[in-house]
Amino acid sequence: MKPYAEMSKEELTALRRELKAKYHEFQTRDLKLDMSRGKPSVDQLDLSMGMMDVLSSDDDLTCEDGTDCRNYGVLDGLKDAAENRVQSQEKAFDGYGTNQMKLLANAVIETKGNYLFYCVAENPGKYEEVFRHAVQ
Repeated sequence: MKPYAEMSKEELTALRRELKAKYHEFQTRDLKLDMSRGKPSVDQLDLSMGMMDVLSSDDDLTCEDGTDCRNYGVLDGLKDAAENRVQSQEKAFDGYGTNQMKLLANAVIETKGNYLFYCVAENPGKYEEVFRHAVQ
């Protein structure tokens, strides 16, 4: 297609008619397109589901220095909250959850800048490496 500036009035009018017809065709499909940005995919949401189980409203979210860990504006206290979570899970699994106890024994809790990394997994080191690389 040649540039608009090089088209005659008749060519532009014909192109406009053609494009309007295509546009009308899309309108008749009754599509529900969401063009917003930043929405995670289902796979991304599924990946983070374990984070929903990390804390409960029954957990003590006050760190040793008295900081309320629910304050998301600062990192203070979040590491303590993650450590407290590991301890509460160890108490919950003590005596019967041997697999879970092994995972908790290898839990990684690390802060870097304004980020907290908390991982309970079979191989937390590989995730920790990704975290460290991501927040260089």
